[in-house]
Amino acid sequence: EISVGMDGDGGMIVNVGPQVTPSDEIPVILLSELAARDRVLLPWASEVEPSSDSDMDIDDPARVDRRLARQQARRGLRIAPSRTPRLDGKMIPGLSLFAARAFPSGSVVDFYRGRVLRPWEWPTVARAARYLVELDSQHCLDGGTGGPRPRGAHTAAYCNCIYNMPATVALPSGGEAATENLRLVLNYNKGLGSHCVALVATRDIEEGEELFFDYGASHVPDEIENIEDAAEEMGENPQG
Repeated sequence: EISVGMDGDGGMIVNVGPQVTPSDEIPVILLSELAARDRVLLPWASEVEPSSDSDMDIDDPARVDRRLARQQARRGLRIAPSRTPRLDGKMIPGLSLFAARAFPSGSVVDFYRGRVLRPWEWPTVARAARYLVELDSQHCLDGGTGGPRPRGAHTAAYCNCIYNMPATVALPSGGEAATENLRLVLNYNKGLGSHCVALVATRDIEEGEELFFDYGASHVPDEIENIEDAAEEMGENPQG
């Protein structure tokens, strides 16, 4: 079956394949003969919480820096060089994300923000693709700036992966805990916007801890659930 529609810029979109109408059921599964795995298209809510992130000028480094400073201050986070050695004894190159305050287990630490991209817009350069979070078979979130030398455009993009990291780390208090302290949770009820992917604390996180989560297969959220009022829980300004 062929469907023809218009995108937001007045262009034409032609889809060839089974037609799916999003509903309240979750998820909608598209079985594709061309894909090696099931194609999942989530029934995204039509309403998206307003945010200035989608209109952000990521080509302006000064604006990116100002946005990162505001996000860190508002959410109790800090971007700094990594302090946790890998299993090979080397340090993670570049920057990492730290908790500037304590977060209880199960709380929303941050949202993974970025531009919502369709398949034909996905970057093919590995350096840029590392900032992608897969939402479903037709949508990804790009938390980076893009371009020839991309970097994180939002705080969550600086959170590193647990790959090649020790299973446990020393805590600022002197104890020890699992290195992985966050998980990605996708909430399709928030719509395709800035609050649909939350980074949730898997345990109590102390002030000063470095934050890690399992990137999985190309940053796929490890579960889908409803996190109602997550923005209010963080005391977040939707326009921030």
